[in-house]
Amino acid sequence: MKHEKIVLVGLAYCIGFTTAFIAFGFQNEYGHMQVPQVREYGASGLVQKLPAEEVAETTAASSYEFIDDAVITEEGLFATMQDEMRVVSAYAPSPEGRVAGFHYRVVDMLVSPDQSYLYYCVLLSQEDTTCRSYLYHAASDAVYPVKDITTNAYLETEVGSLEVTWTEQNMLIVSGYSSISMEEPWLLQ
Repeated sequence: MKHEKIVLVGLAYCIGFTTAFIAFGFQNEYGHMQVPQVREYGASGLVQKLPAEEVAETTAASSYEFIDDAVITEEGLFATMQDEMRVVSAYAPSPEGRVAGFHYRVVDMLVSPDQSYLYYCVLLSQEDTTCRSYLYHAASDAVYPVKDITTNAYLETEVGSLEVTWTEQNMLIVSGYSSISMEEPWLLQ
């Protein structure tokens, strides 16, 4: 009986210290992270990557038309529009978390000359040697997968051979593939 009381008191102290440690001193593996302020979009605050066929005129269209700047941080890819940070794609530490809007690493990004589009290419896993290309459109607040229309497949490019440019007419060129129109620069051939 005496030993049981000692064990229960010891257990109570352990639980109390653990609770206090978690509440007042616990840090995750990144320490205290400073996450940029983002404008909320739906429940998650993230732009969703949808196939081009599913992206239509929506009532949730952005009030922003121009991308002032874009930045890659440890937390993800952000677009700055009218002094507000917008999450375009977020880092996901585990493969299970890498669904639409999440990535392992952003390889490259480039804002269009008219500042209405943000091209970016992401690795979906640490083992990937090819990155998948996407375009964020500020006015429609949507992310379009960049596709090769000859095969109707996502454009995936070897990381070492990725070359991205925009023409003055807002046509995207990715490693030899070119946009087929200014209205839909995410469709290449």
